[in-house]
Formats: sequence, C-alpha cells, structure tokens
Amino acid sequence: IISRNVAELNNLKAGDTIVLRDKDFLEYRLTVAGVCDNYINSYAYISVDTFTARTGGANTSPENGNVLFNAAYINIKKGRDLHEAAAALMNDDKVRSVSVNADTLRMLTNMLKTMDYIVVLVTVCAAALAFIVLYNLTNINITERIREIATIKVLGFYPGETASYVFRENLALTLLGMLAGIPIGILLHGYVMSRVKLDLIVFDVHISTAGFLVSLALTLCFAVMVDIAMYFKIARINMAESLKSIE
Repeated sequence: IISRNVAELNNLKAGDTIVLRDKDFLEYRLTVAGVCDNYINSYAYISVDTFTARTGGANTSPENGNVLFNAAYINIKKGRDLHEAAAALMNDDKVRSVSVNADTLRMLTNMLKTMDYIVVLVTVCAAALAFIVLYNLTNINITERIREIATIKVLGFYPGETASYVFRENLALTLLGMLAGIPIGILLHGYVMSRVKLDLIVFDVHISTAGFLVSLALTLCFAVMVDIAMYFKIARINMAESLKSIE
C-alpha cells in the first residue's frame, strides 16, 4: 500500500507494479494493492510476510527468524508530555533518534499559514477586478444607450422603472456569468493545484460549499453596488440635450 502522493507523482494505481530500493540499493518489484491518504511524508506499507519473502531472510534475526524492525511508531497518552517521553526514549542505547510528529505538524501548519496572506491578496484582487469590469460594462452600456434612456424618461417612466429597464439586462448577464464561472473555476482550481507538487506534502484538494456561496454572493453584491452607483448617472441624464445629440 502506497501513500497518495507517491501514487500521483509516479502515476500509479492499484494493480500496477512499483520498484522499491533498500539501503543496499537492492530493487524489489511489488504490486500495488491500494492507495491510502497520508498528507505529510510519503510511505510504502509492506506486510511482514511479503517483506520476509522478498528479502530472503536478510533482515531477520539469526536466533529466532523474526523480522528486525528499524523504526517504531509510538502513541503517547493524551495529556502526557511528548518531549519528556522522547527524552526518556533517547536514554535507551538501542534508540538512535526520536522524532515528535506533533512538532512536525506544528511546523508545517505555521509554514502553510503564510499562504493565507497570498490567498487573501488573490481574493482581494479578484474582487476588485470583478467590480471594475462590472462598472465599466454598465457605464459603457448606459453611455451607448443614452438617447434611448432619455426617450424613456420623456415618455413618463418613473426613475425606478427607467433604472430597472437598464439594470435588468446587467443583472441577467451577471447571473449567466456566475453560472458559467463555477465550472470554469473548478477546472482552473484543479489545474493550479495539480501544478503544486511537493515530495513531502500532499494537499486535500476540495472546494467547500461555503466557498461557492461566498463567491456568488460577492459577485452579486458588486453588481448591486454598481447598479446603485449608475442609478444616479441615469438620474442626471439631460433629456433635452441627449435627444438633440446626433448619433
């Protein structure tokens, strides 16, 4: 059984053959039985029987034939001092080194927190771009239809009716853009995360439902803000001057 990071980096799946090499550079061809999730470090898990059969007893005790293990995972009871336990293990002459996984997890967590600033920066820039695009498109739409809007106002339409005549189209286009942006965003997100390949870390790639809802809500909020800003521009349109202009 191999971890998912190993499978993805080597394009392996259950049933494929993997070649492993030991410390003496001897190679062993094994069949992948399955792929497991392990987000920190990469591992290959082999049963004792397979290990003994493939190594030909080279890693067994000459006295009783038991497999010689060179590493062990130890669970410490909750509430106990991990570093105190590690120090106690190091006092044993048979122990070469002790690694506290909690420290590794803490270090990687602090390292990944720096990515939060990058995510915030990208989100703010994307939000600003969405607002600017919506504002410019709406402004261009009103400018090109200024005689049409002036005619509607002359015919006696109320300000709210005139504004809804213009903004109804913008709102419909915004909703269509939101629906089209969801699948495109999923594909782009998957592509970007597929380019982030690390030997020791694998990311749990998924997009939460809250992420979709927040992005849709922000886009709709920006569209409403633009419509409010453009409402006053429509109200300031001079009907007489607009109708006298030559197109």
